[in-house]
Amino acid sequence: MNTHLELALKLAALTHLGLVAAGALMPCATGLWSECAKLAPFPRTLFRVYYAFIGLCLFSFGLGSWIFARELASGSPLAPPSGRSAGLRRCCSTSRRIW
Repeated sequence: MNTHLELALKLAALTHLGLVAAGALMPCATGLWSECAKLAPFPRTLFRVYYAFIGLCLFSFGLGSWIFARELASGSPLAPPSGRSAGLRRCCSTSRRIW
C-alpha cells in the first residue's frame, strides 16, 4: 500500500472540505445574498441552486476521498459492484462525470 498517496488523498479531502467551509462563510463576508436579492427570481434561484450543487459536490468528493483513501491508494481494481467498494466505484464515477 502506498502510504504517501493515501496521505495525499486525505490532504486533498481536507482541502475539499476547507473549500466548503470557505464557501459557507463567503456570503456573510461579501454580502452575497443581499446582492443576490436584487436579481429577478429565476436568476436568483438558479444561482442558489448552482451554489448548493457545487458545495454538495465538494463535500461529497472530500468525504469520499477521506473514507476511501486506502482503497484508492492501494492500486487494486474497484472491486465488485456491491459492498463497501460499490461506494468507491460510485464516488469515482460521479467525480469523473462532474469534473
